[in-house]
Amino acid sequence: SATKEKDKDGAEVAADERMRRRAKEDTSEEVASIFSRVLGKEIETERTFVEQGGNSLMLMKLSGELYRVFGVKVDVG
Repeated sequence: SATKEKDKDGAEVAADERMRRRAKEDTSEEVASIFSRVLGKEIETERTFVEQGGNSLMLMKLSGELYRVFGVKVDVG
């Protein structure tokens, strides 16, 4: 039987669900890090890439970095 623990709302969470949540958090943190590197500054998650100074050349760089790190092609066209 899977080890149970409580989440922030007090609900029981199985070990495999904790691993999925942590992987999602790790992925989100890595994507945010890539965005920050491409933009050259800390990002604000409630603002769009363009609102934070991103342009088409930076978008191409972002796409390349996401592919390099995650192996996922992002359509920028």
